[in-house]
Amino acid sequence: MRKIQFYNEEIYHVLNRGTSTHYIFNDDLDRIRFLKGLMLFNSENNLPTGKNLRELWKNPVRPKKPLVDILSYTLMDNHYHLVLEQLVDRGIEHFMHKLSTGYTKYFNARSTNRGVIFESRYKAVHIKTDEQFIHITRYVHLNPYDHHDYAWRDGKARSKDAVDQILQAYQWSSCRHYFGLENNPLVKADRILACFDGSQDYKNFVLSWTTRSSEIISGLMIDDSLQHSV
Repeated sequence: MRKIQFYNEEIYHVLNRGTSTHYIFNDDLDRIRFLKGLMLFNSENNLPTGKNLRELWKNPVRPKKPLVDILSYTLMDNHYHLVLEQLVDRGIEHFMHKLSTGYTKYFNARSTNRGVIFESRYKAVHIKTDEQFIHITRYVHLNPYDHHDYAWRDGKARSKDAVDQILQAYQWSSCRHYFGLENNPLVKADRILACFDGSQDYKNFVLSWTTRSSEIISGLMIDDSLQHSV
C-alpha cells in the first residue's frame, strides 16, 4: 500500500540506494548514463525506437511535456538524491518507474549483475514548508562532503573553505549550477534562487550549515531512516 500521496505543484525529496549499500555507479559512464536518463525519461511521451533512440541517447534534449521539474540532485556512489516538483498527475510515479527500470537494464547489461540493483522501491518525503524546501536543497548539495567530513551533518564541518572547494569540484550534483559555475539544463533553479539574492547568496547559505539547520529538516533526511516506501 502506498504510504505517501503525490500532489501536483508539491515538492518531494526522493532517494534510492543500492542493494546492501552496493555501488549503483561504478564509474563516470554510469553517472553520465543516469543523468541522461533524468532528462530523457522525464516526459509524458514515449521514447522512440531503433536508430532514433540511439541518437537521442547520444544527444538528449529537454522534454516538451515533462512529468516533473528537477529542482536539485546529487549522485553518490551507492545512492542518489532528487528534489522533484510534480507537474502532472502521477508524474513522479511514472518518472521514477521509467528512470529506475531503464537504469537497471543498462547497469545489468554493462556488468555481471543480474536482477535488481536498488535496495527497494524509491523512498520519498513530502516537503511541506518553504523553510524545509530551501534547507533540503542545501542538505542534498552538501552530501558529497560525506567523503571528507561526516560532521557537517551536525553543523560541525571543520572548514567552510574545504566544503566550498569540494562542492565546486564535484561534477555529479546540481550544486555547481546553483553556485553559478555552469549551466545545467537538467535543473530548474529559479524557484530556489528566488528565495535568495543570486547565486553567491545561495552559496553562502549552503556553506553556513548550522546545528539548527539539522533540526529544521529532521524527518526529511531519508538516508538513514528511509521513512516512506512508495
